[in-house]
Amino acid sequence: MKNFLLTLLTFFFFLACNNQKDLGEPLPVEIIPKPISISEVVENHEVSKSANIYVHNENAELFGIAEYLKGRMDASIKGSNVQIKEGASTKKGIHLILNKNFDEKLGDEGYIFSSKENVVITANYPAGVFNGVQTFFQLLPVEIYGNNPKEVDLIIPAVEITDKPRYAYRGMHLDPCRHFFTVETTKNYLDYMAYHKLNNFHWHLTEDQGWRIEIKKYPKLIEVGSKRGGTIIMNHDVSWNDEKYDNIPVEGYYTQKEIKEVVQYAKERFIEVIPEIEMPGHALAALASYPQLSCTGGPFEVRQKPGVSENVYCAGNDSVFVFLQDVIDEVVTMFPSKYIHIGGDECPKKRWETCSKCQKVIKEEGLTDEHELQSWFITKMEKHINSKGKTLIGWSEIMEGGIAPNAVLQSWIGTTAGIQAAKQKHQAIMSPYSHLYFDGIYVDRAHRKMEPFGQTYCWTNSEKVYSFDPTPDTLPVEYHPYFIGAEATMWSEFIKTEEHLEYLLMPRVSALSEICWTQKEQKDFADFHNRLDRQYLRYDELGVNYRIPHPVMADTMRISVGDEIMIGNPTEITEVRYTLNGKEPSITSDLYSTPIPLADDTVIKAAGFHPNGRKSSIAKTVVIIK
Repeated sequence: MKNFLLTLLTFFFFLACNNQKDLGEPLPVEIIPKPISISEVVENHEVSKSANIYVHNENAELFGIAEYLKGRMDASIKGSNVQIKEGASTKKGIHLILNKNFDEKLGDEGYIFSSKENVVITANYPAGVFNGVQTFFQLLPVEIYGNNPKEVDLIIPAVEITDKPRYAYRGMHLDPCRHFFTVETTKNYLDYMAYHKLNNFHWHLTEDQGWRIEIKKYPKLIEVGSKRGGTIIMNHDVSWNDEKYDNIPVEGYYTQKEIKEVVQYAKERFIEVIPEIEMPGHALAALASYPQLSCTGGPFEVRQKPGVSENVYCAGNDSVFVFLQDVIDEVVTMFPSKYIHIGGDECPKKRWETCSKCQKVIKEEGLTDEHELQSWFITKMEKHINSKGKTLIGWSEIMEGGIAPNAVLQSWIGTTAGIQAAKQKHQAIMSPYSHLYFDGIYVDRAHRKMEPFGQTYCWTNSEKVYSFDPTPDTLPVEYHPYFIGAEATMWSEFIKTEEHLEYLLMPRVSALSEICWTQKEQKDFADFHNRLDRQYLRYDELGVNYRIPHPVMADTMRISVGDEIMIGNPTEITEVRYTLNGKEPSITSDLYSTPIPLADDTVIKAAGFHPNGRKSSIAKTVVIIK
């Protein structure tokens, strides 16, 4: 009888083992930005499509994260039936937990993620849990980023991750003034930020080329300032100097209701929205609306080309400060951010030099010159901004004539202004145009025709972005805490469509996320580059027009007869096709698989082709036989 029972137990044991689902070899952990600590993965874990999300703490933001997670799973996974449960539990599922006692190693935005038994995300604050959810998304199959539900098993590596950001400020900027972007496009932009653990959205809302925010006290800002008659034509064949205009009207603005909608959408993704109201320069749209705010009295038109206008707010006119303070008073009702950005950049002093009102202020205030007049102007506005419980941010030029007492400096002309600010014990956000101006093309000026037409003076690629460190190592350690993070900008002089916006944003935003989040000693571009292949697959699911890396070849090669030419393919998501007759490669061109032997002078053109039909920019090399 004992033998029979032993045999029966053995039978059921093997039956259970045989019925256990094979989850395959341990999956790799390919997360961007790279976390601080990742345990060794020895097995996988399957998340049920009917898993409960347990919200362990009574916290509205935590419950909002659960709804966000459920929404993403329902939108992308066929058969998803995820439910949200309030209260602590030990049952199998997805657990969102806030620590009862503050864990120093996690800080304000860090988290611990575990998927060894259940999926458990623990943090000190909801922002940390939200960041842990982004890590969870990257561990799941890439289909989680789609919006057409697909049949897919939710198998993830069984892993434990401890993580927190290096910098508190991790920003992206967007300029809807030169070309307007809809609320829907702006929300998509915020989603892309959230997926990369970026937490500050700098919204550039006023410019020479358009005023984009409704201010109810000054309706002409919309009636006049939000519209222009056309835009200068600039492309690979037409230069700035040709002064040709398309005469296509450009207009658009955000109502206060729409502003609040975007701010709420960002808040749900733990992103702070920082408005920029330009002063004292870049104000032509406002001056076209209210010319009495200028030194000359106008008239003016909303500017149709990039660059800098000599017409700025009159620093000696009291009505200018009444106007700007009224604007700020309405702005603070829409934006709960602790910051107000006032620009302060590229303000020509020519009008001030000949303006009797401005010169009177210089004399009465004991100022040395117009640079100090600008500092006086900004300090006056800072007092009003501070009175609203807000902190002023300004570009590099607010250092000219002396930085306002409580201002945060955003350094765009290299890093010098940021260093100067830190030495004066002001916080600094680093945005050098040489590395972090994403409106710049991906290649240097000599190769600009490879790319869609764009800004060339500030070209940058993912490797160049990745090489930047927001804390200059030339400064003593005592100044390092003043560098609070980095921000990449997206000026829109050359960006007319959402597709072009996406192209310029991705994949460089992945590099930005890692320089802002990942600890300095853990940064490794080769490792990051390898993880990008998985990121491209996520971008595919998002349906975005990201830039596909082009094949790598030298511009010119001198070889001997019979030597072979190699074409580098920087990514595994594409296959390289090439021509030897000077024609542009197509999907039917020769497939590159082995080095190409050549006996004659040749022009090779090559491009990377994605399975979905998209292709990279075309690389070209001239081969000369010695």
